[in-house]
Amino acid sequence: MSRHETVLSPDEQAEALAAKKLIRAAGGLEDAAAHTGKSTSALSRYCLPNCPDSMPVRVAIELESVTHGSAGHPVMTRLMAQRQGFALVKLPDPMACSTIWSGFVAKLAKEGGDVMAAVCRALEDDNDVSPAEATATLNDVQELIDIAVQLRAALVERAGAVAPGWCDERVVS
Repeated sequence: MSRHETVLSPDEQAEALAAKKLIRAAGGLEDAAAHTGKSTSALSRYCLPNCPDSMPVRVAIELESVTHGSAGHPVMTRLMAQRQGFALVKLPDPMACSTIWSGFVAKLAKEGGDVMAAVCRALEDDNDVSPAEATATLNDVQELIDIAVQLRAALVERAGAVAPGWCDERVVS
């Protein structure tokens, strides 16, 4: 069996698809090669669902640095986070967060209420959440997560704990 006839696992195939999306978002093979110093043939191999070559992390980082604003950004980082059981949430600039505290409380109450109402509606008929009901509720959950992240950024800024990696820091009194 040649190198291009290899059967990859579903996880490895997902990695190849993510590499393909990332390279496309970076402008295609030629542009990605210019950004990374890798050959177009090497970059192309990372995208093949039957080739064991994997995109190195440093190449993914370089390409993700030029794909801000593209759909699914950051593609490879999101894939790695999901594989490890994490959800990736874009953190706001803590210095740009609104500090109208009552606004945060009102938005948290609204979004939390929307999520609870959607789940309660789903449970009414069969005491379960169907795939369609779950799909319909995901946007409400994302809005709740977004406002919670914004509130956290504002609180971190107010606490004076703004620093690179602030999401990992714990405020200790």
